[in-house]
Amino acid sequence: MLSIARVKVQDAERSQNKTRVYCFLVGESLHQNLVERFSRPHDLYKKTIAQRLVKMGLISSPKDLSWSQTAGCSCGCSPGFILKNGQVGKEVFIDLKGASNE
Repeated sequence: MLSIARVKVQDAERSQNKTRVYCFLVGESLHQNLVERFSRPHDLYKKTIAQRLVKMGLISSPKDLSWSQTAGCSCGCSPGFILKNGQVGKEVFIDLKGASNE
């Protein structure tokens, strides 16, 4: 089971009309990150982070989270969630820890 180790919210570095949420596994090597970049268990990520984002007021419902392989870059190197509703112009970085990366 995954758990949230850390959440960081900041203003987006570039102009964007929707907030992006990026998830990182604590202890994952650079090589693992590159190899697994296109096969992230985003349904598990969503289950793990949705309620925290609701509590933080970033979204009103887990349905507001939409996975995008190209959330941060058009080449697919920065997958993440795009918030359909909620705050605009933010970037959220979430560190996840748990059985899937130990």
